[in-house]
Amino acid sequence: MHLFRILFVLAVLLIGVGCDSSDERVDSRTVFRYNEATGIPTLDPAFAREQATIWAVKHVFSTLVELDSTLTPQPLVAASWKQEGLQWTFFLRQEVWFHPGPGLPKGRKLVASDVVYSYRRLADPALAAPGAWVLENVDTVYALSDSIVVVKVKKAGPSLLGFLAMAYCSLVPKESVDALGNQFGQHPVGTGPFVFKRWLTGEKLVFRKNNRYFERDAEGKSLPYLEAVSIRFVPDRQAAFLSYLKGDFDVVNGLDGSYKDQLFTTAGQLQPGLEKNHRLQKAPFLNTEYLAIVQDKPNPFYLRDVRVRKALSFAIDRPALVRHLKNNIGIPAHGAMIPAGLEGFRSEKEWKNPWVLRKDSAVYFLREVGLVDAQGQWKKKYPPLVLSTAETGRDVCEFIQSQWQSVGVPCRIEVLPAAAFRESKSQAGLGIFKGSWIADYPDPENYLSLFDSRRWTPAGPNYTRTASAVYDSWLDASLRASTREERLPYLYAMEEWVHSQVVVIPLWYDESVRVLRKNIRGVPKHPLFYLDLRRAYKESPSIP
Repeated sequence: MHLFRILFVLAVLLIGVGCDSSDERVDSRTVFRYNEATGIPTLDPAFAREQATIWAVKHVFSTLVELDSTLTPQPLVAASWKQEGLQWTFFLRQEVWFHPGPGLPKGRKLVASDVVYSYRRLADPALAAPGAWVLENVDTVYALSDSIVVVKVKKAGPSLLGFLAMAYCSLVPKESVDALGNQFGQHPVGTGPFVFKRWLTGEKLVFRKNNRYFERDAEGKSLPYLEAVSIRFVPDRQAAFLSYLKGDFDVVNGLDGSYKDQLFTTAGQLQPGLEKNHRLQKAPFLNTEYLAIVQDKPNPFYLRDVRVRKALSFAIDRPALVRHLKNNIGIPAHGAMIPAGLEGFRSEKEWKNPWVLRKDSAVYFLREVGLVDAQGQWKKKYPPLVLSTAETGRDVCEFIQSQWQSVGVPCRIEVLPAAAFRESKSQAGLGIFKGSWIADYPDPENYLSLFDSRRWTPAGPNYTRTASAVYDSWLDASLRASTREERLPYLYAMEEWVHSQVVVIPLWYDESVRVLRKNIRGVPKHPLFYLDLRRAYKESPSIP
């Protein structure tokens, strides 16, 4: 039986990555094409922890609810719901179908037991899913009927709806998971707007339109409008940008040092002449960029001293960083982790001791600790810093390296392949590294939980392995608070603690930028920077 299953999985994968080129025969005006330079490790939603994976997962899978552009929960697979104390009851749509796929050759209708199975699978310790933490507050999940699901939570806290809208909580069919086992992420089966077609590892991923998708537009027309989505994996971002200019891609997502000056002015607008064929989409983005410092086993050892961490933070000219490397797209960080747009965020003027460039303070702390001599020269008996990053963070780390060297701190940059960087980060194998945190759900707890002692990586999002019983008590108290006035003091206390202990060195609070070909319509802005292609379409053939 075991041998039969292995052969079955191999057959499925060969079909999935075979030479069927039917997607190439689709009219290019109905195909949306984009690049993912860092690759996509899996399409199993339980492991959708990176932005690239989240985007792809949301093409194929659906969740009970979703968050709109104002971060308000809206119906998706659930047509409606009601809350009674700690109990939530969801009433499902009747027309939601799983795609045909392994274990489901003809597909089938989604029922309430699929929701129960998906959540229990995510929470199962045997799966060891990085998204399991989002259901920590869920007590029980059960089906009242084929169309009614009940979810009971353990205690009051951030709205359950924000968690259930996350890609982690996508709905999956048991038959396909059983058929594929740990290969489910290579041949996903969901209920989303697009169906998995094929995956040429390291080259191309193709989705085709789901003709049974349940959503319709305001005029009653079936979604999605596109016939296909094509994702390429070109690691060289400059090469991918040039391909975009030639018309091979339909969008440039985000900002990269290899092409930013070709696209944007120093004021963060499109360069003159590009407006004719290209359109800039800019919006607030719940994302904080920072340097993380692992606390349980500092490396080098002198990072244990908070004075060293303060020196490193005061040495960075954040406005210059945002101006030169981000073309003024973003807000220089001055406080802690909560970004602009979330409750608990405070402007620079509201902080007693904001992070601003203070090289004199940096040198003072380094001398006080004894890392530099009276002339400000680094003592050779101490090892240099090693600042780790993936390729996408190289330019930022090089800027920071020069800032630290200007106050006497030697620093070597370690650039790791994206997969190796993710793995080392999750295993707390790096001393200090460039990180970013995009909100999973619109609540400050999403950022503050990064320092929860009970959520150390790899089981949770505490990548710095911070431990403070007092901090944990404030976090718990903030979740019990029933009013904004009651909650805010705890939010401020936690932010002040993160700031004073310099667990992380915040760099900037982000804005999202996306450049689309002028003929692309229907791609909405979103504060979580989703790539939602359900209503995307092309007005005319692409124009380079």
